[in-house]
Amino acid sequence: MIRLRGGLAKPAVFGLAGLLTLIIVGALAAPMLLFAGDAVGDVGNRFIGSANATLLVFAGLTLFGIAGVVWAVMRSARSKT
Repeated sequence: MIRLRGGLAKPAVFGLAGLLTLIIVGALAAPMLLFAGDAVGDVGNRFIGSANATLLVFAGLTLFGIAGVVWAVMRSARSKT
């Protein structure tokens, strides 16, 4: 918990922080991510075609998920000492 001078932080502080984060992410970050995704999609379509781009995205995400599971298994199998 966050401690302020008067004791523990009030719930209103966390609500205000959440609201400010929502405004910042919604107004600034989301449009930039949409623009970057559109630009990458256009480049992918130009080089390899839309059908192949979709296939490569799903294959990449599948491999990324498998790598994450393998990493988690390896990490949990390590000696705890």
